[in-house]
Amino acid sequence: MFHLLVAYQGWPDGAGSIPTSRIYIKPDGALGSAFLTGGKLHIAKVSKVPALLVSETGGNGPQFAKVAYINTLTQGPRDTALWMMFLLISATSGTFATCQTRKV
Repeated sequence: MFHLLVAYQGWPDGAGSIPTSRIYIKPDGALGSAFLTGGKLHIAKVSKVPALLVSETGGNGPQFAKVAYINTLTQGPRDTALWMMFLLISATSGTFATCQTRKV
């Protein structure tokens, strides 16, 4: 399982956020109990699952994915800010390392 985060213009290394309306988790469903507390994202639950960050097909961003773990979030009525630890994966050795935490 992973979080799928899609952005039109890709995922910059600097500050950013996603619209809260694009979080498609129903509070009364199985995923709701897995990731929400009181109808809001719960960081201890969210941070257990890696996130796959991609650009929309036909968007303005590059067509590759980044893998990260969400380690802090601030969910507001309009936007949700995410801070992540990115994983750097070596295609030749199959090993990975973590990168510094950044707000995305």
